[in-house]
Amino acid sequence: MFKYRLCDFYNRGNGEVIRMILHYVGENFDDHRMFQEEWLVYKHNLAGSDDWESAQLDAIADFQKEFADSISTFLAVIEPESCEKEQMYQEIFILTDAYFTKIQEMLKESGFLGSQPTWVDFIMADHIDILHGFIPIFFDKYPAILAYKERVFNLPMIREYVKSRRNGNQRCNVTGRIF
Repeated sequence: MFKYRLCDFYNRGNGEVIRMILHYVGENFDDHRMFQEEWLVYKHNLAGSDDWESAQLDAIADFQKEFADSISTFLAVIEPESCEKEQMYQEIFILTDAYFTKIQEMLKESGFLGSQPTWVDFIMADHIDILHGFIPIFFDKYPAILAYKERVFNLPMIREYVKSRRNGNQRCNVTGRIF
């Protein structure tokens, strides 16, 4: 019999809603809680070189989440072949320009958002890849952003995974249509 396993921290964050849903629907689940220090990114030095860099990375992750939330409705309904460039500019290009400009400013001499690759680089690179799959023209003015994504995806430890992952080169809209 299948059993869900919820892994979360000891605080009440996003995992708490999932816990409530699982209890509400009567699903049996393993509620695995951990201290922040036990989280994989801390164990493997992917959370920044010190507390200050870690806090900065958390802020960048929040910035990315806010941007993703601001464009998610738009991306859920578009089909690149049918979009009017002027409509896209009015609704989303201004946000995208501000976002990409800020990301370029945040990149460190290391070529990453921290002094070395971090969990936030993985989130950011994946988000850039998804956005590039939807509307490549967003990146015409920002080749450095695509180079950053490639730098992350070409890290030796994840290169093969990125090449082989399921549906790595396909994008779907909310209707499930692949384009």
